[in-house]
Amino acid sequence: MQYKQLLRKSQVIIIEGERKSGKFTLAMFLMHSILKKNITILTPVEGSFFHRKVLIAKERFASLQDIDEHIDEFCLKSDWGTLKKRYSYDFFRKELESIFNSTTSEIVLFHRFESFFEFQDRFEIEPIFRLVLQLASKNNIKVIFTISTTSSHYDFMIEYIRDFSDLTLRIEEKNLNERLVQITDSLQHVGNAKLDFQSHNNRLVLQEREEESEKDVEKSHFDILIFANDNENSATIELLNYLFSDTERFTVSIIYTAQELLHHLSFEPDLLFFFINENDYRFVETVSLKKQFQKCNFFAITTAPSLRVTDRVELYKHGYEGAFTSNFSIDEFIVLIEKSLNKYFYTDNLNRLSTLEKVLKDEEEMHWLVALASNYRLYFSLFVFSYDADTFSDSKPSREYDFMYVDREHKKIYYFSFNTRKYLADRVENSLQERGWRVKLESACTVENIENCLEI
Repeated sequence: MQYKQLLRKSQVIIIEGERKSGKFTLAMFLMHSILKKNITILTPVEGSFFHRKVLIAKERFASLQDIDEHIDEFCLKSDWGTLKKRYSYDFFRKELESIFNSTTSEIVLFHRFESFFEFQDRFEIEPIFRLVLQLASKNNIKVIFTISTTSSHYDFMIEYIRDFSDLTLRIEEKNLNERLVQITDSLQHVGNAKLDFQSHNNRLVLQEREEESEKDVEKSHFDILIFANDNENSATIELLNYLFSDTERFTVSIIYTAQELLHHLSFEPDLLFFFINENDYRFVETVSLKKQFQKCNFFAITTAPSLRVTDRVELYKHGYEGAFTSNFSIDEFIVLIEKSLNKYFYTDNLNRLSTLEKVLKDEEEMHWLVALASNYRLYFSLFVFSYDADTFSDSKPSREYDFMYVDREHKKIYYFSFNTRKYLADRVENSLQERGWRVKLESACTVENIENCLEI
């Protein structure tokens, strides 16, 4: 099905991308040049700034010269914050009902939909979205949402909205004047078409993209092979499975015997994790596999709690990119793996946490953080401490990617430490003690058994 047909048949369309990636311009182009319909725009951008945005689009592109004649814009009231605190989102629901029931436009665009909500309002997203769908269906109106992928609650928002959208257009920036638009048709699953969305000679062009050569395509999916040897390494294997559980990026195969390995020689994995015993590094098998898998990166995981420098040197000499002990540091592991794949799959997700408040307000935010970590496939430990009722000190976490919640009613501290394992409990406890808290560790768990510390 051609993309123009997809656009015309879809009632709910999402346009997503980073800030200033061209989401609004693409929406205006689709409305004006393909759908050829008038549009009502709901935007959190103050009126004069929004008019400036429309004016810039007109100035840059000849094909959008008369665009303002097709727009009936609706900006949020200047006292939005006060009204929201006083009436919650009830007044917004009434505004939406009034707009959908009275508009003569055939398209309603929610510009910067994520900006209608603050972090603490994220649980309003679902009921507001449901209402929009009901009103759109009732009045036979097409709805377009532009959403920034860099929003702090993007994942929370998009996980729900995508399930009810007909079409998703994701913009990836190639250069200043060209974007790559990837199309996914959620209902029919016939999408994944790619379009060149270009601006040149004062025109906008949206056309089917020619097939890219293998050289030009950045690798986005990786095959992981784990040679486990025996079942004694189940905890570490579960950890690897979790870190590589994004099936859109990774395919993980686990084998235990040399005979099983023979069945995998027909394809070359991107990464091979070789579990070795403390006294048997199996260099003969390694050399043989390196001849078979010449482009594959090898990593050794030993059952030993530590590795001597001489042992590491021997492993490197025999072709290993890295060597880890049974209680390896996740920080070090991620750095080596991302460098090997030339893909910052984990660090990019971890960096998204930098926009969040480090001190959690309540138990609801704790559960939300756990869900977010699981969605991002981020590893963390949770330490639960009881503390002396007389102590009161600085409640901010010391590390960049740590979070904490102080439950003063029950005299407990919940301390989330990302990128670490539960072996660091003593270090966290000492850090709290040094800052004035008289604490006692009650429990420590990881994302793998979080239910032991927190009711999920």
